Amino acid sequence: MTAIHDLPVEILATVLGYLHPRRLILCRLVSRLWNELAENTPKLKYSAELWRDGLLPGSTGAANLTECLTDLVARREAWRQVQETAKRVVKMQSPDMCRAHELGGGVFVLQETLGNSVGSKL
Repeated sequence: MTAIHDLPVEILATVLGYLHPRRLILCRLVSRLWNELAENTPKLKYSAELWRDGLLPGSTGAANLTECLTDLVARREAWRQVQETAKRVVKMQSPDMCRAHELGGGVFVLQETLGNSVGSKL
């Protein structure tokens, strides 16, 4: 019987390409061969790196996967180096009269009153 490691690397890379990126990352722990395949096959590496950043594959306009991967790594590094240019503190009303609500992660909405009635429009 033939072991999976005896398959040609092209076939093994194709099989690994069908895995969800999370599973692919876990499969890298199986053996050095699988780790090297995931690291050196552009499609597998790009899939795992996209998933790592919480992104989905789409139309990037890049000519090939190697170029897409280079763009992704450059974008990731640019986000790491972002620094705030200004900080503005806004004085809030008392909690009883506050019309601003945080949705999460620093995203706020402002409640608008509808005429004299009590209501909100987000």
